[in-house]
Amino acid sequence: MLIDPETLRITAILDLEFTNTMPAEFTYDPPWWLLLSGPEMWLERCAMEEFVTLYEPRIEQFLGALERVENEMALEVKQPGRQSLSARMRDSWRTGRFWFDYAARKSFDVDTIYWAALHTGGEGVDLLDDKARAEMEPFTQIKMEQLKAYKEQCTARFSSGI
Repeated sequence: MLIDPETLRITAILDLEFTNTMPAEFTYDPPWWLLLSGPEMWLERCAMEEFVTLYEPRIEQFLGALERVENEMALEVKQPGRQSLSARMRDSWRTGRFWFDYAARKSFDVDTIYWAALHTGGEGVDLLDDKARAEMEPFTQIKMEQLKAYKEQCTARFSSGI
């Protein structure tokens, strides 16, 4: 609510229920809706290559139009040292930050997005560094000892005279 401090009367009521709040850096990502259906729809069908093939011409068309507008605006307002929005969007797509930010916004699809777009190879133990691999065997031994003790306790508790 906004209240007039002199009369203490309510002058406005603000409904922020559907307000879109997110990190400003997300504006540097190219729009995901250029194909009208979200990337997660394509990724769920294991069609990452098809998505990229269809999306890249659209993003180039979009960024080309944005660059034309930016060039027109640059003639009117000089902003030295500032990177253009189109350059930031192009960088986001090139570096894969688009996918990281998209996964952050679409928490229900984060697993699909990770495995289709962000995962860069290797599986399981291959992803671990040498230190983590060295700690695996002692950790496994401790867990196996704990499992053995647990089974012994269960046997002692639940096998009494039945």
